[in-house]
Amino acid sequence: MLGGTYTHTVDEKGRVVMPAKFKKELGLEFVITAGYDDTLMVMSQAEWEKFLSRFDSAPPSKVRWIKRFFLGSMHEVTTDKQGRMQIPQQLRQKIGVESEVVLVGNGDMIEIWTPERWEASQNMLDSDTIVSCMDEPIL
Repeated sequence: MLGGTYTHTVDEKGRVVMPAKFKKELGLEFVITAGYDDTLMVMSQAEWEKFLSRFDSAPPSKVRWIKRFFLGSMHEVTTDKQGRMQIPQQLRQKIGVESEVVLVGNGDMIEIWTPERWEASQNMLDSDTIVSCMDEPIL
């Protein structure tokens, strides 16, 4: 399971160090694509296939734009010998990446946030908001 939050710099070529914990879970080759909430999503090939399979039984008219959004921005990537992943320029521009990113483990995927968006999202969270998002309070 992918978890944890890590802030890393992005070099001039768009490379970012991938935490060892994440590399182990993702495997040698993985996928990066546009994500929810102006983020990028990174997932293993197996998780990517599971993600796409959600749309298999839906009517084409309902998923056409969704598939274009995810598949149109999808890139297969690996890490280099220094453990860095290159974030394609198109995707860096899409979410406004400059010199830093926040990598957030979210179960079956990693989300890539700009630090500003991550901080804003965290400032919106409080226990009442979290509980209201759940079917039943856990406490």
